[in-house]
Amino acid sequence: MDHKDIKYIYNEKYNSREMLYSLVLALKRNKADTIVGYSDVIISEKVIKNIIKKNKNEITLPVLKNWKKVWKTRGKDPLVDAETLIMNKRKELKSIGEKIKNLQKIKHQFMGIIFIPKSKINLILKKYKIFQKNRKLHLTSFINKLLNYNIKINCQVTKEPWYEFDDYQDYLNFRKSNLMKP
Repeated sequence: MDHKDIKYIYNEKYNSREMLYSLVLALKRNKADTIVGYSDVIISEKVIKNIIKKNKNEITLPVLKNWKKVWKTRGKDPLVDAETLIMNKRKELKSIGEKIKNLQKIKHQFMGIIFIPKSKINLILKKYKIFQKNRKLHLTSFINKLLNYNIKINCQVTKEPWYEFDDYQDYLNFRKSNLMKP
């Protein structure tokens, strides 16, 4: 496979600033619509195609509706590792990234993917400068800070396949599952 169009960015400050700074470095170099995804997830191609089709001007998070099924397949306790995601009836994100205390209140899960339209890149970079004093800021914490500044973030609900790999057991459980099979 030819990978000439892939531009790699090395984050020399990963240990002091983590992955959010990698996103910032990428946005500084890229002035086009951008989709950023965690490297430890696998998603359906339809999720990406839907983002591209539907969301040209708004920051958008695809969110998984049937997320509890995935956690059951993973054999993990969502109270230990999963995070909250709360949106309103208009599918606008209200909060994200807190520890889950009540599973019944959480209807959707962040899939580790964010769409940032080119029209919002400078805004994101400007807000990062304000927040960068907390150098080890995680993406979901950063998203919450954007919400605190009344920056609108849309949620795109999907049931399309998604899976996270935190360890080898996740890989083994995924291989046994039917999550991504046609």
